[in-house]
Parts: sequence; C-alpha cells; structure tokens
Amino acid sequence: MKHQYIADLHEGDQINEYFLLIKKDLKDNPSGEKFLIFTVQDKTGEMGGILKDNPVDISQKISVGDVVVIKGTVKLFREQLQIHATNITTISCEHYSMDDLVLPQEPIEKFQREFWDILESISNKWLKKLIEKIKADSEIIQRFLRAPAAKKLHHNLRGGLLKHCYEMMKISETICELYPNINRDLLISLCFFHDLGKIEELSVNQAFTDYTHSGKLIGHLVQGVLLIEKKINEIEGFPEDLKLQIIHGILSHHGDPEKGSPVVPKTLEAIVLHHIDFLDSQTNALSKIEKDTLARGEKWSEYLPLLGRQIWTKKI
Repeated sequence: MKHQYIADLHEGDQINEYFLLIKKDLKDNPSGEKFLIFTVQDKTGEMGGILKDNPVDISQKISVGDVVVIKGTVKLFREQLQIHATNITTISCEHYSMDDLVLPQEPIEKFQREFWDILESISNKWLKKLIEKIKADSEIIQRFLRAPAAKKLHHNLRGGLLKHCYEMMKISETICELYPNINRDLLISLCFFHDLGKIEELSVNQAFTDYTHSGKLIGHLVQGVLLIEKKINEIEGFPEDLKLQIIHGILSHHGDPEKGSPVVPKTLEAIVLHHIDFLDSQTNALSKIEKDTLARGEKWSEYLPLLGRQIWTKKI
C-alpha cells in the first residue's frame, strides 16, 4: 500500500516509497563525475530528483516506465522541491497498484454533452460540414476525448483537451455577446480545431503523458493544420477564404514566434482565439498550483520555471 504521495511531500521528508519513473538522464558534473537526474509521477503529480550514489549502475537497472522504489530526502533546490535519492530500485507488479500512479481522468461527462450542443448551434453550413467530417471519424474523436491538453502545465489529465476546448467555447460565447461583430461560428469552431494536433503530439495510451516522435519533430500546430486541411479537402466547394481563416487561426493561436506560432494573429477571430487560449490555460494551471500549495499549508508556491515566477496564494 502506498503511503507517501507527491502532492503531500514537504522539505525534509524522508522517502521510502514507490513511484512511476517518467524521465531519467545520466549527466556529468564539471569535475567529470556522473549523476542521475530523474522525474517520477504518482496520481497526485510529478517531482524531479537527483541521485549521486552509484548513478551509472542504477541507471542501467531502471528504465522510463518502470515502477521504482525511491529512498531519499526531499530538499529545496532553486526554490523547488526535489528528491535527493540514495537508492532507486525496481519493484514487482504484485507490490504496487497502478491506480496510485496514473493521473486521473477529467470527469468529461459533466460537460461533454454541452460541448457538442454548442458546436451544433453553429449555423455556417461549411463549418457544420467540417465539424461533421471530424465527428464522423471515430478514431479522431476517441483520441480527442481521452487526450490531455498539455504534458504538465494545464489541463494535463486524460480528457483535459476536451475540457480546455469546452471552457474556451464558454468564454467565447460571452465575448461574442459583448462584441457581436466577431464571427461567432468561426471562433467557436476554432476553439474545437485549434489544438486537435495534440492527439498526434502527445501520447495518450500509456501511464504517463509524453511527446511522440512526430510531436517533437513537427508540433501540434502543424499537425493540426494537416488534419484539418485533409478534412476540408474532402468537402467539395469549401470556400478558400474560410479555409485560410481556419488555418491561420490554428497556426497563430500561440500568439508570436517565441511561443511557437509561425505567424502572429492577423484577424479579429485569431487574435481573440489566442487570448482566450492563453486565459484558459493560465487560469487552469494557476488554479491547480494554488490548490496544491494551500494543501501543503504554504502561502507561496514553488518557483515555476514555465511561468518564471512563484505564485502567492494568500487569501483575503
């Protein structure tokens, strides 16, 4: 039975517990000595660590995807909690439960029906045809329904991609009420289309989320365009102007080249899509960070490299 979970660990805690190994990397320090950097996961999250004792031999005996027992101490390093391990060993399957190690599924039944109802409300016949083409592809839809929206930062649970798109649609509906000049049908459709490439970018059939080879080499923006363009080309007479707007929205939704978009948003709907995507992803990520920090009895989060800051969680 598992007793120690990542979300409950504090600085100074002694560890003797099993986790899922999701990353390992043997490195050299400036003096040439080897050390092992690793990341482990359980159902409450993930944590990085370092092992300096006998790293080469231990690294050869463990593989990514193994369930391992780690002995060591939780320490603070560069404002982040980190496991300083003294030993890492594999464990046989009869001594652990994968339910303790796999991130849970989002309760998508809470919003899945409304998600499809919002798409059903679209009146543009070409967008409706495109959505129906995608919806009729059972492989795409099944992968979409169980995919996370990201590896770590936001909506990272199974089903997170659907939740992310649904939340963006709900935000879009409010914005379109305030600004009726926005093409609602296009914006709502782009909320569905914008991250479809993530079903190719992220693995969804294993115990932990990782990038696929094509995800690392191509990325979900281009993969999404390839998927959407293929479906558009199956629809005779699909307007070229609308096709350009859809592709532009997908390619530009990260906002600028530094964040992965090959082009900046140049239409009203593309600009709004970018800001909605950013708002929803950041709100989801920070809400989880705040919850986890408060659960540990802390007021400041760990330093978050992806955000470049700590988060203050003090309540008024």
